[in-house]
Amino acid sequence: MPEEMSWDQLIERAERRHFVQFYGNDAQALAGNVALYLAEGLARGEGLVVVATPKHYELFLQHLTRVSERVRLALRENAIVFVSAAELLAKIVAGGGPQWSVFEPAVREALRLARGAQTKRKVRAYGEMVGLLWEEGRRAEAEQLEDFWNRLFATEFFELYCAYPIDVFGGDFQLGSVDTICCNHTHVVPARPDDGLEEALERGMHEVLGSRLEPLRVLMKSNFRPAWAALPKGESVILWLRNNLPEQAEQILARAHTYYKARTTAAYTRDSG
Repeated sequence: MPEEMSWDQLIERAERRHFVQFYGNDAQALAGNVALYLAEGLARGEGLVVVATPKHYELFLQHLTRVSERVRLALRENAIVFVSAAELLAKIVAGGGPQWSVFEPAVREALRLARGAQTKRKVRAYGEMVGLLWEEGRRAEAEQLEDFWNRLFATEFFELYCAYPIDVFGGDFQLGSVDTICCNHTHVVPARPDDGLEEALERGMHEVLGSRLEPLRVLMKSNFRPAWAALPKGESVILWLRNNLPEQAEQILARAHTYYKARTTAAYTRDSG
């Protein structure tokens, strides 16, 4: 199991790792996280590849402009390469399923463009083609595409950040659904970098479990699979609750979701103000 790291370490120590975020329909949380990831790359002089929907790309740039002064220069120098996720995915699966013969040259070309004249320049990539496949219920194809990305790591030096529209409070976020995703990545990115999810879960567990909570903490800490990505505490707790306390889990998560939503709404209001 990869080492557990803080949010800052995840963003800064980019060393051929394969991140994933479960963001549900919270595009703002996704954009905030991706912007920090990309901004760190700009600060280190790295090239950027963003394979996303145009709507998400514009949102990423808005957030990126707030946290980095290098955005305009990077755009002028073509150090940020945008690729339409839907258009590239359509080409990759045109033969009836993901085709390595299409994926490999297309992604290599995007990486080459991001490096520019600096052939050894490191690149940070973001991709959400797997998320589009997941939304369409094409989960086996999403897994195959993840295999393609991991295969490319063997010959290309880059960092990758994936995103799935899976709500950690929703029914899809449980062992049976996300096991393969966790096995295909090195680190799960926290829903937000401010521990808001963890705090909301703590409140929900205290209210529902009461005195039974403390004896359960030791069991929660031992919840991992050797092949999994490193999980943030909040996401790990949700999976443990659903797998081990199914009767109480939904009650806890319903309360936690209320607290989490209130906190994130306040944060968005403050940021936009």
